[in-house]
Amino acid sequence: MKSTSAGSSRDGSLDENLPLYEEFQYSDQHGNALPSAKATPAEIVDFLVHLLVSTDMPVDQARRVAAKWTRGSGQELRSYPPAMYFEIFGKEDGWITYREVKMALHNERNKGIWYRYGTCRL
Repeated sequence: MKSTSAGSSRDGSLDENLPLYEEFQYSDQHGNALPSAKATPAEIVDFLVHLLVSTDMPVDQARRVAAKWTRGSGQELRSYPPAMYFEIFGKEDGWITYREVKMALHNERNKGIWYRYGTCRL
C-alpha cells in the first residue's frame, strides 16, 4: 500500500494549490540616478526604494517608506525643502530620504568633475 503525503506529489500537481507570493525583485541596474523632472509618482517610488536600499535600509522598510510618495513629480523631489520630506515620510525617514535625495542631486550635478586636493598649479 502506497501512501502519499499531502505536501508532496511525484507529478507536482499538488503544487498548484500552494499560495503564490510575489517576490520583490531588486537590482542595482537603476543606480542612484535621479528620475527626470517630469517623472511620475511610480517612477519616484521606484527610485526611492533603490536609493534607500543602497543606504542599507531593509528592502521591506524601503518599500514602506517610498510608498508614502503618492503625488508629485521629479521636480518636486528635487526642490522640496526638508519640512516637506518630514511631512510626507515622518521625521526620521524624512530626514534619511531628504539627505539621500540631496546627495544624489549633488552627485548628478557634479558628475564628471574631478577634484584635485593638495596640488596647486600656478
